[in-house]
Parts: sequence; structure tokens; C-alpha cells
Amino acid sequence: WRRCPRTPVFKPGIDRAQRFVNLAWLTPREEGYSRAIPLRLLAAFPEKAVSSPEPARKEWEAGLMGLRWRRPQLDAAGRQRQWLLALGDGSYDVKAIWGQLPERTSLVVRTAKNRA
Repeated sequence: WRRCPRTPVFKPGIDRAQRFVNLAWLTPREEGYSRAIPLRLLAAFPEKAVSSPEPARKEWEAGLMGLRWRRPQLDAAGRQRQWLLALGDGSYDVKAIWGQLPERTSLVVRTAKNRA
């Protein structure tokens, strides 16, 4: 649940939100601009969400699933030497994700100041 953007500020309401992880390809810059082309959208519904055909998973688990889907595709396309760079929010800074990243994959996440 989140604050509903359609209600007035003086009388906030609630709204149901759904989480998805967007796996996108950042194109090379051209004339100073770059585009993000969506490749895959993965559901990241928590356990408390309304039941759906998708299994419950955390946001970082859906992101890791997307990276594990993309890395073999690059390898099959003859791009074994190319590194995969992933950008994540602070919710991706969990200990469990670091040991499970595919080979030749770098993950950049925002983290708290007090983390080592």
C-alpha cells in the first residue's frame, strides 16, 4: 500500500501498488542522448500481496532472476567477454545477492552511509 497520488494533499488516501523489476538495455549515446529499451518486466510481489499466478519474491530476487536470464543470452550471441552492468536501488544491497551474481556481471547499488 502507498499514498494515493489522486487524492488531495489535505486528505491523503491509500492506493494499492505493485512492484515490478524492469530489465532494460541502455543504448549507446547519440548526440548526447541515450535510451533505455525494456527487455523484460519481472513481478516482485511480496508474500502479503493479493494472490497471483506469480510466486512471491523480493525485489532483489526478481532482479537476480533477470540477470541470470540475460547473461546466457549474451554468451550465446558470442559476447562472452562483455561484462553486464546492473544498477539497483538500496533494496538490492543485501548479503545474499553478492554471491549469486552470474559470471562477468557487476552490480552497482545505492547503500547506507554506515555500511562497510
